[in-house]
Amino acid sequence: MSFLKPLKLEISNFLGIEKCNLEFSDGVFLILGQNGAGKSSILEAIVFALYGYGVRYGRRSPLSYLRSGSTACEVKYVFLRGGKKYEIVRLIKSSGATAARLSENEKIIATGTRSVEQSIRDIVGVTYETFVTTFLLPQGQSSKMLTSTWSEISRIIIDIFLPRRIFQTLMTKLSETIASKKASEQAYLGQLTDLRSEMVRLEEMNPTALLTELESQYSKLVEALQRKREEQNAISQQVQAYRELKKLKSETEELLKEEEKLCSQAKLEKMIRLAKSIEGDFLRLEHVKERYSSAKSSCDQIDREISNLQRSITTARKSLEGLREDQENLIQEQKTIKERIEELRKIEELAHPTLKELEKLKTQITFTDEELRKLSESLSETNSSIKRHRESLEQLETQLERISERIRALKNNAVLWMANEITRELNDGDVCPVCGNIYTKRHHKEHRQADIALYRELRQKEESIKDKAAEFRSKLNYLEISKEQTQKMISDRTKQKESLTEQAELLLEKLRTLGYDDKNADQMKQLTQKLEALVAQERKIHSQIERQEGKLEENIRAVEQLKLTASQRREELKELQKDYRAAQKVFASKLAEKGLSEEDYHRYIALEISGSEEKLQTVRTQISQLRTRIKELLKVVGDTGVNLEDSVRKLEQDISYLEEKKEEIIRQKTITEQSVVRLKELGTKKRELDTSVSEVQKELEILSLVKKSLGSAEFQAYLVRSALSNVIERANMLLDRLTEGRFSLALSEKGFTIRDVDTVRDASGLSGGEKTLVSLALAVSVAETAAGEMEAFFVDEGFSSLDQVNKEKVSEILRKLEGLNKVIGFVTHDPEFADYFERKLVVEGGKEVHWL
Repeated sequence: MSFLKPLKLEISNFLGIEKCNLEFSDGVFLILGQNGAGKSSILEAIVFALYGYGVRYGRRSPLSYLRSGSTACEVKYVFLRGGKKYEIVRLIKSSGATAARLSENEKIIATGTRSVEQSIRDIVGVTYETFVTTFLLPQGQSSKMLTSTWSEISRIIIDIFLPRRIFQTLMTKLSETIASKKASEQAYLGQLTDLRSEMVRLEEMNPTALLTELESQYSKLVEALQRKREEQNAISQQVQAYRELKKLKSETEELLKEEEKLCSQAKLEKMIRLAKSIEGDFLRLEHVKERYSSAKSSCDQIDREISNLQRSITTARKSLEGLREDQENLIQEQKTIKERIEELRKIEELAHPTLKELEKLKTQITFTDEELRKLSESLSETNSSIKRHRESLEQLETQLERISERIRALKNNAVLWMANEITRELNDGDVCPVCGNIYTKRHHKEHRQADIALYRELRQKEESIKDKAAEFRSKLNYLEISKEQTQKMISDRTKQKESLTEQAELLLEKLRTLGYDDKNADQMKQLTQKLEALVAQERKIHSQIERQEGKLEENIRAVEQLKLTASQRREELKELQKDYRAAQKVFASKLAEKGLSEEDYHRYIALEISGSEEKLQTVRTQISQLRTRIKELLKVVGDTGVNLEDSVRKLEQDISYLEEKKEEIIRQKTITEQSVVRLKELGTKKRELDTSVSEVQKELEILSLVKKSLGSAEFQAYLVRSALSNVIERANMLLDRLTEGRFSLALSEKGFTIRDVDTVRDASGLSGGEKTLVSLALAVSVAETAAGEMEAFFVDEGFSSLDQVNKEKVSEILRKLEGLNKVIGFVTHDPEFADYFERKLVVEGGKEVHWL
């Protein structure tokens, strides 16, 4: 648990502490206060913050840690760990709900009880049992480590000096490293297998001999290519003329086809020009037609609008009738609700004084119930205390009876011994100085001399027990009287509650007579809301009526205006119809004049003129020129053109084949040369891989040995004994000073033993004061030995059983712990012990916590 240093502790309503804000600093300090003041609650809060439960109540209900009478408690603990600042907050509510939050460097890393407990377990690194046995010794637990078994001591020492989290991390790292090395070994071995397979395959190819054969083939191919190219150059001119002849014949054929196409296009363009000449007449016809269609559409649209408006007027009138009927119904419903609200308001006014009186009675009943609860708790505590005092008194009376028997036995023996001593000095006929009778000499049995010191010790012990018994009887009498008073108070409060309940019932009956009900206020509120909604709805309907009326008048005016517009548009339509018929006659006469039908016109007018006649003339000129050139080439080539073409084709095929063969040989040469180089590289790489495999196997052997050693019981036992050796050496140095050489600490197979001068004693057999001295020496030695691991150390009530001399010795040793630069705190209620220390944290009644 290295570097777990407390910085701050804030407590609210936790156990005996109502409020506490505490900041820690290095050094030794005391937590001082009377019994029950809440001193131990401060250390309990640290344990609770870290583990979610404390020492006093363990894993019982979280409500056990809630301060009596509180609705919620909160503990906030801030500490350093590994250079990081952590803040843990735990909350308990009276409902039983709990919450937790963990922050790292002011950033929340976990919320919820389970998540926080898992995270804090990883951060703290020690178990709850180790924490309360070494770092924080709770009240009555200071000797727990001293009396632990060997296995418990081993677990605690390993938790402190080799925390489980660190050990597990180390073992995990070793396992990961071993796994990584094994993976590397397998990878190397796999590479070696692949490499050997590739080397065997390459060696079977014999790349060196193959390379020599390929170079020979390459030389022969180069010579054959040179011969073929010389033949190709010899017939190149004739071939060129022949190719040009073929090209010109092909071009001539294409131009003849183009000529035929252009002739057809020229005829089409003639028809297009005729159609274009009458396009103006057609456009005039279309314009008149468009105007006529637009006017007719406008008339039809006006008729439809008039029809729609008339339907809207009919619908609006029906809607107005419905809205007016709804408005009247809403006004009537408003009137009814207003009357009911007024009736409820009068009932509320009449019931108000009675309600106030009833509320006052309910408050009194609640206070009485709380008093009864507290009195019942007090009576239960008193009964428990009476039982404990009676048991203690019975034990004291049993002890007193045994001591009295021993005193009577000692007293009878003393009387007989004294009488025997007197008779030794008397002769027959002497007067006895004790009883005054005449003494007659006879044989008397010898009696043991009286143990006066034991008699006095027993009498003192008898008087002490009688005083304690008298004190317990006095306390029992006081508790019995207190019990009777509490029972009487419970009876009085019960009667008072019954009386108050009867009065409350009478008031409730009075309210029912008035017609009051708990739901009156809600009913009045609902009626008011409903009234407001009805008013708003009525206003909305009134607004709709006004809008509908306005819209109705607007529609009636619109219908009259549209009827006037429709009459005007029909007159315009008649004129346009006359113009359209005239334009149709003119366009028909033009079509007849040009020899076109209307269908021909529409087909040709959509086409464009592309200048086909000019193009036709150009093509005919090109055909004449090509025919002249063809005649000239025929004179050069003659009838050998076809044979030349076959010869050229054959040469080109031969050259292409030889070139491909040459490229194939070059490719094979390149591959073979690469194989030779690759074979050399593989040899080098094989030697490197063999070395790597050997090194990895050596490292694996070493890592496996280290892991086996760390996980062995012998290693952990060695670690424990080594750490305990230092702890015991320091503890014995302290014990030598505290007990002046009387006590020393040793270790056996079962656990710690104490050498008392020359006697070996078991730790459980020590008295309270002896056990406190040895436990404290052990705890301080652990703190000093683990100075690099423990940043804090707390002891709760470890000094109450020490006498004055030992308190002075212990305080001197504890003050020297200042040199550890740790946060070290001790809880005590002994003012004399507190005087030895400068820094004191005073706790008063759980409400005030301050530094003194």
